[in-house]
Amino acid sequence: MEKSIPVPDRYIRAARKAFDSLNTGVMTVYQEIPTEDPDTGVTDFKLTPTLEDIPCRLSYQSKEAATKNEPAQANKSVRVVTSLDYIIPAGSILEVTFNGCTQKYKQAGVAHRNDFRQSIPLEIYEEHAVEEVYEGENEFKD
Repeated sequence: MEKSIPVPDRYIRAARKAFDSLNTGVMTVYQEIPTEDPDTGVTDFKLTPTLEDIPCRLSYQSKEAATKNEPAQANKSVRVVTSLDYIIPAGSILEVTFNGCTQKYKQAGVAHRNDFRQSIPLEIYEEHAVEEVYEGENEFKD
């Protein structure tokens, strides 16, 4: 059985620096912080920035899955890749500016961390998703 050779720290630091040089975007991390209204005593949650101007990049992946009776369907996944220097709590909202476009995402899973970087799965964050409600009866006339 072969023993693995330990990698010197200077090589790990050099690799981290190389990965960090690829981060051309920036992100802001928001969390829902409980705040109490002094007049009513009601606690409400406000979306508050906790970390700002974190260097990052977005990574897109397409997967096509086909079953026996159905054609292939394309699934796209989005991940944000950033340095290990930042701890991003689960359930955070991330506002990412990458290639001149700004989009809000919600964290869709636990960050995958290795020796060089962390990768966080994302979903589009819909801030004001509202259902349309129609009142009255819908009558169809022939």
